[in-house]
Amino acid sequence: MPNTRANNLDADGLTFVMLRLDARDAEKAKHRMNLASVNEVLKNGQIESICFGPSRWVLTSESLSAAEILVLIGERLASLVYHATDYASALESMTLKSKQATEIIASGTGLDIRPEVFKDGDCARTRLANIPVIIIVRSENHFNLLVDYGYRRYLSDWLADAAEIADLVKA
Repeated sequence: MPNTRANNLDADGLTFVMLRLDARDAEKAKHRMNLASVNEVLKNGQIESICFGPSRWVLTSESLSAAEILVLIGERLASLVYHATDYASALESMTLKSKQATEIIASGTGLDIRPEVFKDGDCARTRLANIPVIIIVRSENHFNLLVDYGYRRYLSDWLADAAEIADLVKA
């Protein structure tokens, strides 16, 4: 029997919609839906937009279903060229919150995540532990990682190993 997640929600109770636009329409869409700017996260009512490219967003919600978000997109972007897809079964949100979170993530990516560079509300699409992820800074040493559902166990194991190594180095 296939592994399906109830109501298309990830483990954190989030639904995800991937939104891609024709580059010529991205700025219009950004204003019509009040979307985040590149490499930023913006909460607007019940929807949080995570922008990881000039015309690409992940929209998340704890209270709206993917179908409701897709209807909203259709209403606000009807005259634009866009592609919106329910990604709830494809993405997993993982939370990393500890005193060593920045150090742990830094050990697996080339991204400069020092707090003075990668600030609260920033995000970036990068590679962590050799897999593609979107890293979101919530606060100092508190991150959300959006990862392909198929990599969740690998990344979870990698984070646990990296945390163990960080503890050993400090000892």
